[in-house]
Amino acid sequence: MENNYDTVYENLKFYILIPVYNVENYIRDCIESVLRQTYQNFHMILVNDGSIDKSGEICEEYSEKDSRITVIHQKNLGQLAARETAVKYIRQSLEVRNTYAVFLDSDDTLKVNALETILKIVQKYACDMVIYGMDRVSNGKVIKTYDNKKKISGLIEDKRLLYQIVFCNSEYNSLCRKAISAMLLSDIDYRNYYHLLHAEDLLQSISYYKKCNKVFFFDGSLYNYTVNPHSVTQTVTDKNYYTDFTIRQKIIDFIKKENIFSNQDWIIYRSHCILLILSEIKIILSFNLSLSETTDYFNQIWYSEYYQNNIYSKKFDVSVLKYRAIFYYFFEKQIYFLIFILGKAYRKIRKRGVR
Repeated sequence: MENNYDTVYENLKFYILIPVYNVENYIRDCIESVLRQTYQNFHMILVNDGSIDKSGEICEEYSEKDSRITVIHQKNLGQLAARETAVKYIRQSLEVRNTYAVFLDSDDTLKVNALETILKIVQKYACDMVIYGMDRVSNGKVIKTYDNKKKISGLIEDKRLLYQIVFCNSEYNSLCRKAISAMLLSDIDYRNYYHLLHAEDLLQSISYYKKCNKVFFFDGSLYNYTVNPHSVTQTVTDKNYYTDFTIRQKIIDFIKKENIFSNQDWIIYRSHCILLILSEIKIILSFNLSLSETTDYFNQIWYSEYYQNNIYSKKFDVSVLKYRAIFYYFFEKQIYFLIFILGKAYRKIRKRGVR
């Protein structure tokens, strides 16, 4: 296709939004990955969210060397608040036209051609958002490459189809897979959600999905996700685990309000919701808990408003569950002790396999 939008987006600028918290061992690689980009028209915003290690000092060190780097220090409020601060900075800069925001976590890195690739896509399709793949990295080496088989690729302009894609596949939740037109950014107050440790990316994505008209799904990887053993997602235990369906409920409320899903769309979406619940059950079963303790966790899910009002006894596609269908059947019937027994057996098999 001929690049009809080259002139319009010739001087496209990127804002790189990076929340920073206690990542002194990672932040240099993160910043350097931006500085090495083949496309150099960018401004990096580092929001030091109350780090107690040397992360803030390292950020200041880079800021003194490069005027394209801005460091903002704030008390520790969490990643959601740090991103909110960065978005406010962009909106106050009066440079939202011909500008795109790229979200980058401080223990991750961008591929060297990430911004150039996004630029070319925007020039070609004039899209509001670009969604791309990510590789999983450990100790600087790729341990799992992005698999684009059976993944969506190309330009999506139909809002109903977009919602089907992004709300029925958790792989698209991460903001770090998205480059978003700064025109879509808004000063939404997320203070009531600062306590959440998971799904905050999905929460922020809702308004962007609603506002955008064109989304391009790029079938390659532009991002390196670092498997950090000290991150929140890697340190879930029975001591800090709790079920919170606040964001999932907001998604359902949002889809209902948009009123564009067909009955079949809802069946597909509820099937996705059940898979999410089964993932929660899997996490609970991974803990070394008694039957009574496990039952308490299961009841938190079963009696939740999210499950009772939106999923329980409603139609879904059982074929997507595969071998997990038996787990869901027992859960729906509240036959928890059988899930508990199956879970213990599964853990034993896994341990033998590791040996």
